[in-house]
Order: sequence, then C-alpha cells, then structure tokens
Amino acid sequence: MKKKKIFALMAAALSLTACSTNDIADITHDDADNVVNVASVTRSGEGASTTSPMTAPFHLINITQATKRNVNFEADFTFNNNTNQYAQTGDSKVVWYNVKDADGNEIPNEFKAFSPIRTVANEASYTTFQILPDQSTPDKLAAADWMTATATSTKAAATDGLSLNFEHRNAKLHFNVTLKGDVAASALSSEIFKVLGAIMPYYNSTDNSKTIEAIVKPKDYSTSGTNLIELSIKMNDNTTEFLAAPFPSGLSELSPGKQYNFNLVIGHNAATISSVSVTDWNNSSIDLGGKDDAILDGYKVEVDPTTGVRTYTVSNYNAYKAWTQANGADNTNITLDGDITVPDGETLPYIDGFCGIFDGNGHTITTKLYNTNNGENGLLVGYNDGTIKNVKVNIDGGNNTLYGIAKVNNGTIEYCTIDGKVTAYDAFGICRINRGKIIACTNNADFSECNTSSAGISCYGLNYSGYRPTIIGCINNGNTKTAGITVEVGYHYNSDFPGTMISCVNTGSISDGDYALYNIFATGSTMKNCYWTSGNQSNYESNKASDSAGGQVTGGWTEEIINNLNTAKDGDNKSIQDYGYKFETDANGKLIIVPISSSSAAARR
Repeated sequence: MKKKKIFALMAAALSLTACSTNDIADITHDDADNVVNVASVTRSGEGASTTSPMTAPFHLINITQATKRNVNFEADFTFNNNTNQYAQTGDSKVVWYNVKDADGNEIPNEFKAFSPIRTVANEASYTTFQILPDQSTPDKLAAADWMTATATSTKAAATDGLSLNFEHRNAKLHFNVTLKGDVAASALSSEIFKVLGAIMPYYNSTDNSKTIEAIVKPKDYSTSGTNLIELSIKMNDNTTEFLAAPFPSGLSELSPGKQYNFNLVIGHNAATISSVSVTDWNNSSIDLGGKDDAILDGYKVEVDPTTGVRTYTVSNYNAYKAWTQANGADNTNITLDGDITVPDGETLPYIDGFCGIFDGNGHTITTKLYNTNNGENGLLVGYNDGTIKNVKVNIDGGNNTLYGIAKVNNGTIEYCTIDGKVTAYDAFGICRINRGKIIACTNNADFSECNTSSAGISCYGLNYSGYRPTIIGCINNGNTKTAGITVEVGYHYNSDFPGTMISCVNTGSISDGDYALYNIFATGSTMKNCYWTSGNQSNYESNKASDSAGGQVTGGWTEEIINNLNTAKDGDNKSIQDYGYKFETDANGKLIIVPISSSSAAARR
C-alpha cells in the first residue's frame, strides 16, 4: 500500500512539471515574474500629436487567460504621481499566460482595458458605459470620459511592460460663451444649463473666458427633437428666461473621439450658435473667430488637427457669406452642401486670394451680375492658387465686367459650368487670365451682346515666370462676341511663353469674330484634337503653333471624334480621362462632359 502512495505522488509531481511556468502564479497571484507591468499609457487623437500621456485609473483584463483557463485575471491600475508609473491595486493580479504552442513559441496574450473604473452608477466595462448626468466639476466631467484600449503581446516582446493606447468612446462638446446686452456673468453657473436635455455641464468662468464642456453619447440626434443646449437664466429679480439653441443645420450626428466646438452667444431672449468646428478630442479652448451676432444655419467647420487647415461646409447664402468673412478664408477649404442664391439687394461675397480647395459638390451659385462685389475681380475669387471644382454658376444681368469664376487662375479650375446671359463691357466664362489649368469646364452662357469682347472660357492664356497655361477638355456652347474658347492662348506680348489647348470644342456662334477656338498662339504653343461645328472658323497663326488632328465637324460627334477628344495628351502626358472626365453624347446627340466616376478628379492626381 505504501508503494502505491509513492507512485501516486511521483505521478502528481510529473503532472505539475508539465504545466505552464505561470500556473502557480495564476492560482496564487504571488509570482512577480509573471505579473503584467504597464510601461506606457496614452490617449489617441489629443492635441496636435497623435497621442498624449494618460493618468486616469483603468481596469485591465487578460482575455487570453480568461478564455484558456476560464478564470478571470484582471485588476485596477492607478497612476502613482511620485513614480510617474501605473501599478496594480488590490489583491487581484493580471498575469501572463505563458503556455507555448506546438512549435515552442509563446502564445500571444490579448488584453482589454477600460476607463473609468466600474461603479454602480456608470456600469463601466469594455462594452458598456452609463454617462453620469452631473458633469458640473472637472472630476465629474472626467468621470464621463469612457475610454477603451486593446493590446496583444507576448511576455518576451513586452520586456519593458505593456503599452496601452486608449481611445475616447464618447463625444465632447466645448462652448465658448459670449454675453450680450444686459446678461450678467454672475447669472451663469453649471446649474442653469442642460446639454442634450439631460446633462449638467461643467461651466468654467475666468476673467478672460467663459466655457461650457460636456461629454455626451455619440449618436444621430437628427430625429430626437433635442436641443443642443438649454438654459434658464435669471435676468433680474422678477424675470427668468428659458433659452435654447438647437443643433446647427448640417450637424446632428456626434461621433466618438471627436470634439465639437461652438461659439455660444447668450443675450436677451436668444441663445445662438454662431460657428462650429470639429476636431479630434482636445482639452484646450478652440478660438473659432466667428461673429457673435451671426446665426449660421447650414455652417460647419472641420479642423485638421495636424495641419490646422479648416474645411467649411455651407448650405445657404448666409453660411457662404460667413465663410468669405472668416479669418484666413483664403487659406481654407470649402464644400457646398446646397445651392447658393444671392438675394436681391445682396452682394455676392468675394475672396481676393484663394489657395485651398473649393468643392461645389455639384451645386449652383445663382447671382445677378450687378449684385457682384466687383466683376472685374472674378465672381468667386480674384486670384486662384488652389483648386476650384464641380461648381455651377448661373448669372444674369449687365452693368459690370464679368471676369469669370476667377480673374486670374494660377491653379486649377475643373468641371465648372457657367449658365445665363450677360450684357457687359467684357465677359469671360471661367477666367480672364489663365496661367494654370482649366479642365473639363463648360460655358453655356450668352455673351454675344457684350460691348467689347467675350470668350466662353478665358481671355488670355498669359504665361510668364514659369507658368504654362493649359486648357483641356472644355466646351463652349454659348454665343460670344470674340471667341468661343479663348481670345489668346499664349499671350502674344510674351511670345516666348507658349500655351496649350487640348480637346476643346466650340458649338456657339461668334457675333464679331472668326475665332471659334482661339486667336493668337505664342511661338511653341500646342493645339491638339480641337473641334468646332458648322458656321464657325478657327483661326490662329499656324507658324507659332503645332496642330494635331481636330477641325470642323459637320456630320455629328462620331465615335472616332469622341475618342480623339478623350485620348489627346497635354504637356503632363495626361488626357481628359486621366483627370477623371470624359466626353460623350446625351440622348439628344449633344456633346457633354461627365465624370468617369463619383471620385474626385483631384484625388486621382
């Protein structure tokens, strides 16, 4: 009998030897070699950099241990200000699962973490969180900042400890507050505000600023009927006013990890949002530079946290005007989210210099010419050093000179359309002077009654100081006075600087000239695959330009002609198709230009 007991003990010893080296630690929690250390903890998307240090307590779980062993190995971690390190607290420990696979390699451990630590009120976990409605102090605000992190590593790889990068799972709202009229600063406190109808925010007032912050659940609020912010403010001893600011038009969905910045103006009988920007989560105040008396429905701003470039999305005239008046508007991007109609008596806003991206998004700007700020400076901008694309302009009237979408194009104007009728001194559909590229643009406007000269696309293709003006893939359907596409490609006063016209078409009549496509080329200029229909001439100084294919079309737009238009290459060895557009005919046989796909042609470049 004694011999049998010895054999049983030996068998048990052999069994223990075959186990993982940390199985003892898994059971007793006292093997320091296997306890998981945390080397660094950061939060993603904060400030100008991609990550920032974190000191908030968090809970860590070894998912691999829980799965393989059916036992939870998890613990709270708190930051020690003296050592600047995180340490596990309490009796529970997170340990490594050190079992190796059949090839002798360590099995990677999967970890999940969440912050803040679970309480009865917040029910926090990696997948669940309840936002507390009272966020009236910095500590209470931080308690609503639900963050999660994942990490996968082996013990051998994490020699210095585990690295965790937390991501914000909620959205943050930040309001810069301005008071107007007889509203007293002393009347404001956290208790008078409600964000999204339920949350008491953190109100912070100093000599230099007044701000409101709240952390909210990310979701689409468009059908909730909930105001963005409400307040009951005591105006005097006898009067308390209830004020509410709804979501600005175009902003209803709040996304996780984003900070939404507003200028909130509080005055007698009104609380208004004057401007909006969206950034990655940021703990500092954002100066939006908006006017405190503007009510900007249909106005949204997104700020690139790395470059600081602002992209404005506007959907109506007032929002468009606010963009032109914004600080640094010549260094910003704009996307139209609706048609822009200039009211009678109003002036079309204008920017002198533009170097961003103007994306019309297929929308139309409608204005009477006498409502423009100064037609001699262009309709939208004076000098374009950026990209203006996919916008339609509908114009009507006289009284002024029309110099097109831009007076001078040094950048790119692409897939833009001009409609309407203009009686003016001079009129040019896309620009007056082209030093850059005009791509896939169409003029349908009638300029035939202008006093002096007019052209469907541009006047001069000026080139100096290294510019090489190019017009590629454009159509003029409008009746003009001087020329269909352009008066001059390669300005003749600067004959050493040639211009280029590729795959351009004129179908409009010319009332006072024979220049369906162009007038004078500078020496060395290029014309490829350009066409005009019956009744129009196309004159140029042939000794100054190289001419390849093209000519007058009398038998309709054949497959061969359309192929020629689509494949001719410019000086950068690109056809109109390479820029993302193509010629085709519509159901009535009319030649048109269409995008090859919905993707931006600029993105392809």
